[in-house]
Amino acid sequence: MRPDQPDVSVIMAAWHAADFIAPAIRSALAQDGVSLELILVDDASADETLAAARAASGGDERLVLERLPQNGGPSVARNHAISLARGRYIAVLDSDDSFEPGRLARLVAFADETGADIVADNMNRVAEIGAPGASGAAFLDAAVLAGPETVDLAAYLDPATETRFGENLGYLKPLFRAESLARTGLVYDTSLRNSEDFYLVASLLAEGAEMHLHPSRGYNYLVRPGSISHRLTPALTAAILEAETQFAARYGARFDPAAKAAQTARLAGLRKSHAFECVVAGLKARRPGDIVRAIAGEPAAIGHVAVRLGGILSAKLRAGRAHSNLETIQNANDQAAAQ
Repeated sequence: MRPDQPDVSVIMAAWHAADFIAPAIRSALAQDGVSLELILVDDASADETLAAARAASGGDERLVLERLPQNGGPSVARNHAISLARGRYIAVLDSDDSFEPGRLARLVAFADETGADIVADNMNRVAEIGAPGASGAAFLDAAVLAGPETVDLAAYLDPATETRFGENLGYLKPLFRAESLARTGLVYDTSLRNSEDFYLVASLLAEGAEMHLHPSRGYNYLVRPGSISHRLTPALTAAILEAETQFAARYGARFDPAAKAAQTARLAGLRKSHAFECVVAGLKARRPGDIVRAIAGEPAAIGHVAVRLGGILSAKLRAGRAHSNLETIQNANDQAAAQ
């Protein structure tokens, strides 16, 4: 370890984040118990993202600012940040999220103790900027993640793991050991604008990395309507399918039977999800031919598509009834007020 080497390089990709980046900046720079640098890469924003970040930092010299000449997506921005990072560990922070106090010190100690290449903790799910982290619901089922847990490649790939924890582990924001990234030469897949964290972690695990989960909740994950993390399209699901294909081609020969079974199940699920997104896009565009082609291309997805469409329709009907009931109550109140 060099004398000037920080414990952690926090990397942040930002795009058009001027209105909400301040809490993220402040939460990173307020971390105690560790030495750190915060590397923010502006992905060619047209707003005042960099100025807002400078203002939020209060002139803190640990903030390193870079701006890309053209927009490349979060993977490109993060890779650039990693190329500048000097820390023993690299922590990912999205520009609309934040750290709880003490998070980095806790995870660094956990990684040092276990020798893990990757560590991650549970998250607080918050609905809006400024919501107290402690009041947010746990992202992963806290009863399941009640203590430290090791995650191998088979568990990470297996859709049953998502069912067990209640959410996909790919959403977690990991702390990476920098030398593990350097040794493997792995970086974020620049073809992805969704699931890029998942494939970097999966690739590291396939290379023999060790991953541990800590039960604490130190990351505040903002769930915004329309967020790209939760809004899929046929183009995004097609890119994820391609990434899965490339991942299997690169590492499939190393899979043990459990990892092979998990990856096969994951691929089948991704194909069904892609078919569903194509059907939804066809319905919205009123192109029946697209719907037929989507189903014909993945006949095994028929049941999956039917169940999900049925769920959407049921939710809309319930929402419609609730709206109708609200109107009835409001009309009654209006009539009573008029009497």
